[in-house]
Amino acid sequence: LRSPACAAVPALAEFRSESPAYLQTSRPTAVNLSQAMATIMRITQQEQARADSSVASLQAAVLAYVESMLGKDVSDNRAVGKYGAEAIPARIAGKVRLRAMHAC
Repeated sequence: LRSPACAAVPALAEFRSESPAYLQTSRPTAVNLSQAMATIMRITQQEQARADSSVASLQAAVLAYVESMLGKDVSDNRAVGKYGAEAIPARIAGKVRLRAMHAC
């Protein structure tokens, strides 16, 4: 988004339309990725349709969404970790030595 190639609204709009399709090929089964890309597309289309749209306003709109996504992701991950830290030891209490690894 901060590339010199995106210095004008039309160039940024082109980047916005091409990049999500390319990014989705990296993880075609990632539902959250597809949903995020669709939301970013919608946000940028709405922003671009505004009469006072600019590169800065498009960048700000995308950044605001991505930062909110990050906050939700951190919160979700902490909740999953807290649940696991409480639930797993309670289920195996004294039966086996616990080693856990999470990979997504």
